[in-house]
Amino acid sequence: MRLATIDLGTNMVRLLVADAAPGRWRPVERAQCVTRLGEGQAPRGPLGPAPMARTREPLAAFARRAEPLGAARVRIAATSAVRE
Repeated sequence: MRLATIDLGTNMVRLLVADAAPGRWRPVERAQCVTRLGEGQAPRGPLGPAPMARTREPLAAFARRAEPLGAARVRIAATSAVRE
């Protein structure tokens, strides 16, 4: 099964599309983009509008990129700054 994951980090957004089989992964596509989502954020403070705006398009582009590669599912894992 081909799956895609997007890692939404404090400084970077990463894409991994991989073929998954029991006990192994075979990468098909990898990409990353520096967005500095956590820029200017105080500990446990809100994310800023400008960092969120510049992260939105790469995040959406990575999600769109996974579909034509045949990913059955796309999952996003986010930094604790987003979860909190």
